[in-house]
Amino acid sequence: PLLPLAAACDDTITQEECFDPAVHNAVGTVEESPEYPDGRIVRYVRNGYMYKDKIFRYADVIVSSKK
Repeated sequence: PLLPLAAACDDTITQEECFDPAVHNAVGTVEESPEYPDGRIVRYVRNGYMYKDKIFRYADVIVSSKK
């Protein structure tokens, strides 16, 4: 039987603070602030998953950026 993606993968991409295009997909931006300087992840929209250093799904994130 097929396992759900989360069960089959050995790592969830949810712990990063800085945007990394190698593992994240920016689906939105907000203006930077003291709490979230430029390039910081503000919110995870959808978790990403990896298995043995191979990305199965990029993490969808909202990122802070300069206006």
